[in-house]
Amino acid sequence: MGDATRKVASSSQAPSGAGTKTPMPLGGTPLFSRLKNLLLFRLEQTMARGPAARFALMLMLVVLVATVAGLLARALAPGFDSAADAIWWAFLRLTDPGYLGDDHGVAKATVATVITLLGYVLFTGALIAILVQWLGETIDRLEQGLTPVALDVHFVILGWTSRTLTILHEILVSQGRVERFLLQRGARRLRVALLAERADASLGQHIKLGLGADWNDRQVILRSGTPLRLDDLARVDFAHAGAILIPAADTTSNSALDADTRTVKTLMTIGAALEEAPPGEVPPEELPLVVAELQDMRHAGTLRALYPGPMEIVAGDEAISRLMVQNVRHPGLSHVYGEFLSDASGSQIYVREGPQLAGVSFQQLAFAFPEAVLLGVVRPQGNDFKALLNPPDDFRLEAKDRIAVLAPSYRDAAAPTMIGAASDLPKRPAPEWEMLPRRRVLVLGWNHRVPILLEEFAAYPNQTFAIDIVSKVSIAKRGKRIAAEALATDHLEIRQLEFDYT
Repeated sequence: MGDATRKVASSSQAPSGAGTKTPMPLGGTPLFSRLKNLLLFRLEQTMARGPAARFALMLMLVVLVATVAGLLARALAPGFDSAADAIWWAFLRLTDPGYLGDDHGVAKATVATVITLLGYVLFTGALIAILVQWLGETIDRLEQGLTPVALDVHFVILGWTSRTLTILHEILVSQGRVERFLLQRGARRLRVALLAERADASLGQHIKLGLGADWNDRQVILRSGTPLRLDDLARVDFAHAGAILIPAADTTSNSALDADTRTVKTLMTIGAALEEAPPGEVPPEELPLVVAELQDMRHAGTLRALYPGPMEIVAGDEAISRLMVQNVRHPGLSHVYGEFLSDASGSQIYVREGPQLAGVSFQQLAFAFPEAVLLGVVRPQGNDFKALLNPPDDFRLEAKDRIAVLAPSYRDAAAPTMIGAASDLPKRPAPEWEMLPRRRVLVLGWNHRVPILLEEFAAYPNQTFAIDIVSKVSIAKRGKRIAAEALATDHLEIRQLEFDYT
């Protein structure tokens, strides 16, 4: 061990002499290679700055070649009046090959030929390449949807989810409703600005194929961005929109919290931007109507406090659960929903104002529609509304009430002007229907929506549901989740089964 240490020490202290090698630069790279790498690095940085920098670099090369070639031609072929005359002669040959036949003498013609060949490479080739690349980058940037729009009273859809395409289709097919909405706000033409994370050509093609004949590239405008950033929201000009639609983000299999969190953050961003706007730019009475989808309605109060303008909140999972349970209770009801929940065909539900109907009984109004069916009344209740469906015959309308009517057209749903006397009208008998006292229901799969579905089944205490839930998720985990929701499932017969039903 000591001998080895002494050998190392003696070798490290050996004097330098003729046999020692010259130390290499840092990293072992020769000086010429480092200089070459430095030049290439500077060239890369310059080219990466954009078309203007590339064009300036090519211009410098053209000037350099013209200067060197002009001075060389003057030295080899005397006859130029001055150095500037020679440089101009070289520049003309560099940019226009038509001058090549005008030169006489071997030296002058040789220099002119070399300059002309360089002109094809530097002036023509490089210039075309820069222009083509700049044009391609410009088209790519425009296709990415990063340019802000300048619209007024348009529809804004924030976010691309599994529901966005259906929402967009419903807007385009509801021409009558949309036109009335636009006319009320002083607009004539429908425009829809969609803000998606990446609005490229592939997304546009997907939407075009999904909408089919309803697609119109003049009506649908795609922009890239996230609704959580104010700069991205400005790309769809949300402050001057007529309506802003916020579909809930696609939820995971375990929780809807992320979807509602995104909706809350989006409204916080919009509300903060409108509060910071200059006074008078967007009057409070002209704020866009916000229609937001919420998965957990316990957050509805928070949502309303975040936005100062008009707002409609749609309960996503809750509404879907209600529709599914109603179809279990009334088989065939899905065809009814498909008829009047879309403007694609058939009759639709219209909510009309009728201040002249104040004091009229519901019985009188029910028999006053020749081509429509009166469903009920929507009555203002604070900042919200309350639906009063199928009220008793002696129910009296108030001035601010709105009537809900099922009709084939908007005109057929108008409030009638002729109202018959109540004494001359027959009584409206209650519909007779028979409900099975007990139903068996099989639920295949498990996610965060199942407890909401069970809660909806439990909302009908006069019926008993025997529900079998089949999933690979452990029974203990499912029971814990149901217990956490504190559901009143006393009259539900729930049986948990654990296996792969596929």
